[in-house]
This record gives sequence, structure tokens and C-alpha cells, in this order.
Amino acid sequence: MDEIELILGDDGVGIPEDLDIEKTESLGLHLVSILVEHQLGGEIDLNREGGTEYRILFRRRTDKGRTQNNGKSAHFDSGR
Repeated sequence: MDEIELILGDDGVGIPEDLDIEKTESLGLHLVSILVEHQLGGEIDLNREGGTEYRILFRRRTDKGRTQNNGKSAHFDSGR
């Protein structure tokens, strides 16, 4: 099955170990969780070592028989 993996992270102070991203009061994290799990049917893995890294995995969807993003992958580096 075709899957898309999106990895976002930084090397900052990180997210506290006791913070549950599924039950946080942060609107941004709550929206990401809802989008990934409910809209995309995907999953989020959180790595807290050496900063913060989110690994988001979901199945590729097609629109009227066409595959979106044409199998391209992208890497974003903020340069910070």
C-alpha cells in the first residue's frame, strides 16, 4: 500500500515527557492530532530525544484516479 511519511523536527528544548499530545490544551497540537488521525486516518509518533521530531504516517489518497503529489517527497529546513 502506498504511504506518505512526513517528518518534522527541530533541535530545541523539546516537549516535556509528561505532555500527552492527544490530550493537550494547545490548540495547534490538538488540530494536528485531529487532522492526522481523523481526517487522514494516519498516526503520529513523537520522538523527544535531542529536541522534538514528529513522524506522521498516512495512506496516499487518490482524486478521481490520480495520485496526489506524484510520488514526490519534500524536505523543509528552516535554517535555524
